[in-house]
Amino acid sequence: MDRLYPEPLPQIRPVPEYRATGNLKQQYEQIKEAMQVPWMGVVTMAYAQYPTFFEALWVGARPLVRSQPFVEAS
Repeated sequence: MDRLYPEPLPQIRPVPEYRATGNLKQQYEQIKEAMQVPWMGVVTMAYAQYPTFFEALWVGARPLVRSQPFVEAS
């Protein structure tokens, strides 16, 4: 089956850490702490351009990312 792309393709606009403020900045800090990394990944920053989705994503992922099996597998 052929994949049909939207026309025009939506632009991906990652929200870099230096531009994050308020709740997003807190979420970035929580994610970095939970994933034990010093910076945000580009894909994660791209999701952040959709604040409502990004918040729901982090609320759902947070318990998984903080679980011992996740940490051990990472």
